[in-house]
Amino acid sequence: MNIQRVKERYEAELLLNSNVVGVGIGTKIIKGVSTQRQCIKIYVQKKMSRSKLKKNELIPQKLNGIETDVEEIGSLKAQAASKVMRRTSIAKISESCHCEERFSRRSNLPALKENK
Repeated sequence: MNIQRVKERYEAELLLNSNVVGVGIGTKIIKGVSTQRQCIKIYVQKKMSRSKLKKNELIPQKLNGIETDVEEIGSLKAQAASKVMRRTSIAKISESCHCEERFSRRSNLPALKENK
């Protein structure tokens, strides 16, 4: 199973964890150094040692054989933008990177949990 499908399969479940604010695909980082290995990134409000987490709060080290990487990013605050602005921004990004079809079909941008 490819990394995008694995991410899609598990992201809803991962987002049920109250500390998880987003799920994406990125590069595995160990002790501040990029390994250049693709992984599923799990973005959390606060990174904690495994010993301080309950069993149901632990993030697996691998999902379907794909490595995970937990990254602390704090809490997220959504910023309002009009639909026209979002479409315009995506169109500009698409033009600049010649990737219109990728953006229109599926994005590798992280899935983010709405902050209530």
